[in-house]
Amino acid sequence: MNPQEIDAIVIIGLMAAFADGVKSEEEREHLKDLFESLGVENTVALYQKVLLKQVDLATAAAALDSPEKRQFAYEMAVGVCDADDRITADERSFLDNLKQALQLGDEQSQSIEATADELISAADEGDGDGRADDAVNVVDMGGAAPVADSVERPVDTAARDEEVDGVIMKYAVLTAALELLPQSLATLAIVPLQTRLVYKVGAAYGHSLDVGHIKEFIGTVGIGLTSQYLEGFARKFLGGVAKNWMGSIGGMATSAATGGAVTFGTSYALGKVAKAYYSGGRTLSTDALRRMFSEFTGQASSMFGQYQGQIQQQAQNIDMDKLAQFVKRG
Repeated sequence: MNPQEIDAIVIIGLMAAFADGVKSEEEREHLKDLFESLGVENTVALYQKVLLKQVDLATAAAALDSPEKRQFAYEMAVGVCDADDRITADERSFLDNLKQALQLGDEQSQSIEATADELISAADEGDGDGRADDAVNVVDMGGAAPVADSVERPVDTAARDEEVDGVIMKYAVLTAALELLPQSLATLAIVPLQTRLVYKVGAAYGHSLDVGHIKEFIGTVGIGLTSQYLEGFARKFLGGVAKNWMGSIGGMATSAATGGAVTFGTSYALGKVAKAYYSGGRTLSTDALRRMFSEFTGQASSMFGQYQGQIQQQAQNIDMDKLAQFVKRG
């Protein structure tokens, strides 16, 4: 892979992320840090050029000289645009321009978009009816989280907590397994599964949460939805490794294994923080949630080797043609 191709993927990824024009400053910093962590040497310069609209989409697309790379670029862009909600008019315009620049046919691009929509919608169609319990408020982004109305607790709380821990580990393994698959669209199933995980943890403690609430909670703990999608795609293309995990996973060399470790840690930490939050009356502040997320991520890094064989076995059992059904089942 030559430097021009790397720059092209970074440019297209960032342009997709900024296409809706409403990304927060925090999310933008996530994205810049992402490519720096993956070893892209001129990240800051490319980042500034995209923000200042000094780069040309057609030129970036022309640097990708094979059908496989062009298809990958479009899959990445669709996933990033779909990350935080349905595609907006501005994002639709960007994707239409990108499709033309990449010289993709309507059938090919529509197939990619349909697969992405199916995967991202799968979390909405699993448990529950998509409505929020009136007693459960959206996470307070500015300080202490609101306290939910009291709910009846099961008598055997120890058994319930143990069952929740099992669910958390199941989803950590499932999402890590998706990182091992060679198909780039497998990355699109990770966030829907993490959404389902938070739903299930909340339900175990008496809270019925809709997808909007869950995504806000995920953002509150410090996970950028757009940057997480983009990281998965970029890691598969660039073959880089996330710097924060370099010292904690035994020096594994392959990007797939490293991606599995990163996703395992993210899902595990997200589930554990959700457990603490929903089991404790939703009284934790944003700072406390983020601190706990960091601590649980570190804990997961020391556990990954123990579950690596199980993750690899799970990856072998995933049927890409039935991935949406897989996400719905969880």
